[in-house]
Amino acid sequence: MQRRVTLVLAALLGLAFAGLACGGGAEPTARPTTAAPTPTAAPAAAPPSRGGDVVKVENQDPGGTGDYKFVPAEFTFRLGDTITFEMSGETEFHTFTVDDLGIDEVVDGGEVVTFEVTFDKPGEFELICITHQAHGMTGTITVTE
Repeated sequence: MQRRVTLVLAALLGLAFAGLACGGGAEPTARPTTAAPTPTAAPAAAPPSRGGDVVKVENQDPGGTGDYKFVPAEFTFRLGDTITFEMSGETEFHTFTVDDLGIDEVVDGGEVVTFEVTFDKPGEFELICITHQAHGMTGTITVTE
């Protein structure tokens, strides 16, 4: 345990000295930040992902907001994107199913599940909640080249 603490402290001190050597007391400069691609962004605006992008999806239902729906319900990704979905269910069991892409994830009410998808097939694909499709709980995933 003591060895681990010593290693962590040494790493932190190294980072602090590196920061002083590079910064030298100069005014801090603003760095541009990049946000995860927006699922509904136009294809030209969404650069290819190298993984690590997180898209949150809420599965809504009458016990929560009053309607069965995915929020968001429309997604656009580029061929080769690897996306981590963070899916939550309001009060009922839901699925996030895209047969043509081999996606079939489930979430219980009040639960959050995470899963990763690499989009390796271009096209427009139907997203459904198997248990609530008849209630209009559908969406679209578009994968562009």
